[in-house]
Amino acid sequence: MPIGGKRRIFAYLSEITEGEFMQYVPVYYLGHLIDVLQEHAFPIHEWLQQQGISKDKLYSYDTKLDPAQFDQLLKKALAHPSREHLGLTVGRKLQIAHHGTFGLALLNCETIEDMIKFVQRYLVIRIPFIEISIVSYDTEVVVLAKDTHWQGELHRFVIEAVTGAVLNVFAALLQSVPSLSISRLFFDYEKPAYAEKYNSLAVKKIEFNYGYCGIAIDKRSLQAKIPNVDKLSFIQAQRACEQELARWLRFASYTGKVQQCLMQYQSSRPCLGDVATQLNVSARSLHRYLKSEGTSFKTILDIHQAAISKECLLIYGYSVAQTAATLGFVDMANFRRAFKRWYKVTPSAFIADNKK
Repeated sequence: MPIGGKRRIFAYLSEITEGEFMQYVPVYYLGHLIDVLQEHAFPIHEWLQQQGISKDKLYSYDTKLDPAQFDQLLKKALAHPSREHLGLTVGRKLQIAHHGTFGLALLNCETIEDMIKFVQRYLVIRIPFIEISIVSYDTEVVVLAKDTHWQGELHRFVIEAVTGAVLNVFAALLQSVPSLSISRLFFDYEKPAYAEKYNSLAVKKIEFNYGYCGIAIDKRSLQAKIPNVDKLSFIQAQRACEQELARWLRFASYTGKVQQCLMQYQSSRPCLGDVATQLNVSARSLHRYLKSEGTSFKTILDIHQAAISKECLLIYGYSVAQTAATLGFVDMANFRRAFKRWYKVTPSAFIADNKK
């Protein structure tokens, strides 16, 4: 299987991904984190006060945090050695009822595939910076989670929490969808010192130091019908999620809006005008807005294409020529130059270096 390889940090990508793709982080799950911390006598009031936040404010529907604020809160929470596995603890506590209208919609999707596609579109209203994709093989389907923001211990915390929450959703469906079988989990970080606590996830095969984070499920599960769904409840819940997504788009930076648009272009090379049209602004205005945010369309497109090239080579198993064509490169030499600028090595060397 193409997925795998050592996790590498590339200087160029670190430099160009410093800009935020959105202007705020929802605080939807922060209350659950607080519940866990209170069990360990954590000084909640002081912790929040340092970031200028009151506990009451966390339960306000429209409360938003700057990404830097959110990151500082997580760093403080993870600072004590006894809390290094905090992500696993929070993930285990996040049941489907804790996701609000998002969870209600998931419960009323008709198939597992519909559920995954729903998560792809609306996850941003609950937890930003995590992109979901699906890769299909002969006997299994791999649901991949790509973190576009957090690094190090913060990345591990978020991935652990998301994984635990997803497994809880699957567990809620297990009785009604017996074909739903999780064959393995894999993570892109080193095996942590507390790896034995991953046994609580109840998945037999867990692998670390992969190129990506993901969950592999039996392919037969994808089209399995989920019984007793309520179509009206789904429509109402989806409508509420769509309204939340529209609110996010209003508050998002233009960098975030462009990034969201580019996710639709997996096999072409859009120009500034194409994306500006989707955002209902002129190309000149979009250029000016991005410049005011300290970036440019070329930089954002570069980040997007670098990520897609990596996925094509390591996940989909594309050849170098297929990858270049997918990204809209007519000249192979231009693609190789771009790839070397992104990853400091040629595409062929990159593939060889990332094989297990």
